[in-house]
Amino acid sequence: MKNYVLILFVSLILLSCNGGKRTPLKESQLKYSGTWIAPGDISFTISADGGGSFKFSNSSVTGGNVMFNDSGFKIGLFGIEKIFIINKEPFDDNGELNMIINGIKFKKIKY
Repeated sequence: MKNYVLILFVSLILLSCNGGKRTPLKESQLKYSGTWIAPGDISFTISADGGGSFKFSNSSVTGGNVMFNDSGFKIGLFGIEKIFIINKEPFDDNGELNMIINGIKFKKIKY
């Protein structure tokens, strides 16, 4: 019985992080890759290989997976995740690349 519980637990963990497999970004999603920062020590990073990290309020994830949907994306690992709603896609603002996510203006600092 204990083995079945262990197998179920491990299976749930693997499913929650997409089996540990990353899905590379599509061509149309590459504009979101890089490191983005906002006031208040808020940041996220999206890698072209589908990996991601974030630091937001009292939670953070390093080495997670990025999953895009119609309204934005989420970054998560082992059930800890953050949903990012894209209010305005990346745009040039006086030579800086910015984006509005969850109503917050982010600046791209690393490509």
